[in-house]
Formats: sequence, structure tokens, C-alpha cells
Amino acid sequence: MANLDDPKLEDSEALVTTSDFGAPFDYSDADVIIRSSDRVDFHIYKFHLIKASPAFKEMLESTPSHGTTSAEGISSVPVLSLSEDKSVLTTLLSAIFPVHLVIPETYEEMVQVFSAAYKYKLQSVVSILNTGFPELVPSMISRDDAFRAFCLARRYGLVDEAIPAAQTAIKDYEDIERLGAKLLFANDSSLGELWLYQQEVEKHVEPAVSALRKSEYAQKIAESCKDGAWLADFFDTVSDEVSVRAPSLLQTAFRSHTSSSSCEFCDDSTIEEVFSFGKSVQATVNEALNKARDAFRALCNSNDCPPKPPYQRSDSDTPFDSPDADVILRSSDSCDFRVRKSILAMSSDFFKDMFSLPTPCREANQSEGDQSDPFDGLPVINVSETKKILYGLLTAVYPVPMARLESYEDVLAVLGAAHKYQMDTAVDYIRGWIKLGRLPNLTSCPLPLAYALASRYRLEKETNDAVWSAIELPFTTHEFGAHLHAMDGASLYALSACRTRYRDAILSSLHSASKCNTPSAIAFVSPQTSNNAGTSCQSTDPDLSQDGRVVPKWWTGAFRDIIARLDRMDPFTITSLKIVNTFSAARTQHVGEGDGCRYCSRLDARRFGNVLEGEVEVAADMVEFYYGWEDQPTTSENSQSQA
Repeated sequence: MANLDDPKLEDSEALVTTSDFGAPFDYSDADVIIRSSDRVDFHIYKFHLIKASPAFKEMLESTPSHGTTSAEGISSVPVLSLSEDKSVLTTLLSAIFPVHLVIPETYEEMVQVFSAAYKYKLQSVVSILNTGFPELVPSMISRDDAFRAFCLARRYGLVDEAIPAAQTAIKDYEDIERLGAKLLFANDSSLGELWLYQQEVEKHVEPAVSALRKSEYAQKIAESCKDGAWLADFFDTVSDEVSVRAPSLLQTAFRSHTSSSSCEFCDDSTIEEVFSFGKSVQATVNEALNKARDAFRALCNSNDCPPKPPYQRSDSDTPFDSPDADVILRSSDSCDFRVRKSILAMSSDFFKDMFSLPTPCREANQSEGDQSDPFDGLPVINVSETKKILYGLLTAVYPVPMARLESYEDVLAVLGAAHKYQMDTAVDYIRGWIKLGRLPNLTSCPLPLAYALASRYRLEKETNDAVWSAIELPFTTHEFGAHLHAMDGASLYALSACRTRYRDAILSSLHSASKCNTPSAIAFVSPQTSNNAGTSCQSTDPDLSQDGRVVPKWWTGAFRDIIARLDRMDPFTITSLKIVNTFSAARTQHVGEGDGCRYCSRLDARRFGNVLEGEVEVAADMVEFYYGWEDQPTTSENSQSQA
């Protein structure tokens, strides 16, 4: 029997609290009942299911064709319980049986229907759905929900159904921070897949649009039209909004141009000529999009069904080829490391516990730490690390020189393995070598990748080290690029949320100081006394200059400049805000105006800027970072002390 999400055949009387779907799936002489996950029964015929699906055929033909008998002696029919809910099964069955097709109301339901159709090998149903549903997709996917829709489709393993959502989602994907909590919907591969689709669209569409700008029609407009900007704007829109309907868009732009300007050349042009060019633009863009979609399909198929290299078993080099070994660790690429149980148990609580347990019965499906059939008389333990990473890990626990790791990515992988196998001493040993400069460190690795890998391996210190550097990067797909393939949505959201809190802390500190609510600001605006200077600034802020305070306008203006700089700056750092220089320059300009301000001439704006910058740094250092995979937060202040 096929095992598809563990469907179960039961007596129809075995479960209670069920309900019948009713017409049209209420055949009185039904010979099978399909039961949904929300306990709704569909009374139907086996014949239709068997003809439509080889998966259902296998499940149903393996059961008795006659009915079963309940405790009351009432004859009943078999029940097949499936993992899909009522709404999904309603659409599936309506596409199998000669009844009206029930169309899903939401994109999420549509994705679940396609997923179930593929799972049960309902090829005829997939064909029926593909006939009408693509036209419904745009109305189902709003721009605000496109990213979630894409992630949802990929979560169910759908490719073609994910493309319409991807087409809309890439319009807002450049600025990752805008996605906010939607990032939590992304699985390990969808972030990188959407980035690749974005790159493929740019790769194929932009050259196509550039060629259209140089077409004969475009050249005629450029040479003869009084104001050809309307066509340039049209091309810009097509390039940015690649899913637009070019013919109607071009007609609208043309009519707007001819109605607002007296252009003899365009007045003599026909709407048919404009529409024809619009159709050629649409055809060119569609061809470019098809190339991008083909590249996207190839990537998704490789992610969903990665090729498995035919690794041949090999033996590790010295010192892990000892004839005195009593256990073999086999890497993911089938390299055998002959080691001593005593050394593994001494350095790893994971292996200590494993070796203290009775040897389990071996089954066909091996997982992390499972044992294969003995080899050369030794038990074999399968691990998920490659031979390079496993070699590095073992040199950290054996009394041999530490392996030479070529990159920080390899260092993180070895650290991650040591953390997973509870080798605390090895973790400290490797970190010590990093600190001494004998192993690659964070500076040798792109920050987005370092953060992604450290977070994936659940390495707190290395995650902290990467966070407070990566937090000041531009939060765009251009900056993160191909490293998005290594990220999951939860980790990226944790970084994005921390970045927002970090920026807000800086902004709050600046606002507080600008309202004279910090010690440095209060001291600065307190009245200054001198026998040789004025008692007040020539130009003060009337809203703040109260209760004896003297608040110069140039001082509040400097705050506005710094806050405005922060609002438009990406990447941003506290240093890049130029706090000290901004206050110093504002004060110098003010004192140099007119006869000069004797009061402000003695104010030390540079010193105030330094103190303010220190206050802003303290506020930023108190921001907490939540890993996304652990409850306990960390602050940038804690991270710096750990380093």
C-alpha cells in the first residue's frame, strides 16, 4: 500500500463525530468513503479514483472489495482517511467526478490543491487546474501578500505555481527590511530561490527592453516627437513592472501625450500602429520572462531533488586509519575514519551516551548517528559531515596537530559539528586557535554568509560576532545576494528586527537630546556667564528656550540634519552620522554670521558632539538581539565583552 502522509483505511463505524459532505458526493451505493482531516466524509465510487490516480489505485486495490460489518451488524464500506481538509478534497474530487468544478477561494487553498494533486499523481486533475487557474492567480495574489504566497508554494514543493507569486514578490524584494515578519514564512531555500529569479528576470528583461529602446519605432519617436519622454517613461515602467500589459499601457501613455501636447508627428500616428508596437513589446518581454522561468525551474528542481553522487567508500589518511580502532565514523561522502571509542566518549557527551546504550536494531533508513552493517568487524556510525569537516573535528579532539582549515566557512562547519556532538573542549580549543590567528576568522568571510552559517549551526558567540557587524550593512538583496541561499527566514527576520531596534535606539537617543532631556543637552543649554560675552544667543529656539535655558537655533538645526541623515542613510553607522563635525560646523557658521554671536563663540560644540556620540553609542549597545532559535537575547554590549 502506498504511504502518502499515512492515509488509513478504517471501518466506517470506527470513528465518531464525523459529518457527511452531502451532494454531489453522497452516492447511496458508494463503495468507498474519503474522509478529510477535519472529519468530513465523501461517499464516492472507487472506480473514478482508480482511473484518475495510480496512487489511489494502489491503496484501494489492496483492500477487500466487499464491505465491512459494524458491531450492530450493519453493512458498511471502507473509509480512506487523508491528510487534506474538506476544501482541498472538494476541489480535487470535483475535478475527478462529472460535477461542477469547485474553484479554490484563496491562493493558499489553490497551492494545497496542486500539492495534493501531485502527491496522489492526479495528472488529469493537474491539467484541468492549469487550464483555468493561471488567469485567476493575479486576483488571488495581492502585492502585499506575494512573498508569503511564493514561500507557501515552495513549501509544498510547487514550482510552476510559485512563478506568478515570484513575479509579483520581486517588485518589493530589493529592500528585505520591508518584508518584516513575512520573512518567517521562508524556508531554507525560498530566500535564495526568489533572489535567483530576481536576477534571472533582470538578466533577460533589461537587455530586451534596451533593445526595444533602440528599435525603429522608438528611434522615430526620438527623432520626430516633440516630447519623447512619454515613450522613455513607458520603457522604464515595463522594465520595473515586468508583468504589465504593454499594449494597453502604451496606448494610455500615447493618448495622454497627444491630449496634453500639440505634437504633429504623434497626431498623425494611428492607434493601431501604437497597439502593434505594444504587442511586439509584450512578446519580447514574455520571451525574456520565459527564459528566466526556465532557469528558476532548473534551480528549484535541483533543490527539491538534489543529485546524489555515487560515492565510493574510501579510508581516511593517518592518523584515522589505525588498526587498533574499535569503531568507524563514516562521513556523508563515504570516507571511513577508524577511531577509538574511548577518545570519542571522553571528548563528547553525545558519543559517551551512545556507547553506553545497547546496539539498536538496524533498519533500512539510516539517520544521524545510526549504525550501518559492520565493516572489517567494526561497528559503523553514519554522520552528516563531509570527510573534510569530520577530519577537522577529529583533529580537535585527538592528540594530533589541528587540521589546516582553508576558510571561515569550514571553521564554522567544524565548530557546528563540535557543538552538535557536545564536544565543549573542542569548541574552546578551536575558538582559541581563531583568536591566535591560526585559523581563518570573521574578517575573511562575507558578513551575510558568516551570520547565516553561525546561526544555522546555533553558535552563539560566532552569531554575535557577525550580528553587530552585519547589522550596519544595507539590508538589500544586492548586498546579501547569493548568500541568501544559506539563510532561513527566521534568522534573517531576527537580524532585520534587531537592525530596526538598533536604528530606533539611535533615533530615540537623538530625539531625547534634541528636546534637552539628556544630561549633556541640559548642561549645554544652561545659561553661560562671562564678563566679556553676551548673556544669550542672538537667535534662539523659542519653543525650547524656557525656564532659563538658552537653546540656539543652530543647535536644534544640527539635530535635524543628523536625524534626516539617519533616515535616508543605508548603510548607516554612528560614525557615519558625523555628529561631532555637524555641531562644530553649525556653531562655526552661526558665529561667523553678521557681527558674530559672542555668547555662542565660547560654547564648545565639538566637546558636546563627542559626549552626545557617546550617549548614542550607549543607547545602541543596550539593544537586544534575539537569536530566533533560542529564548535568551543578547545585547551588543554583551557581544563586545565576550569578544
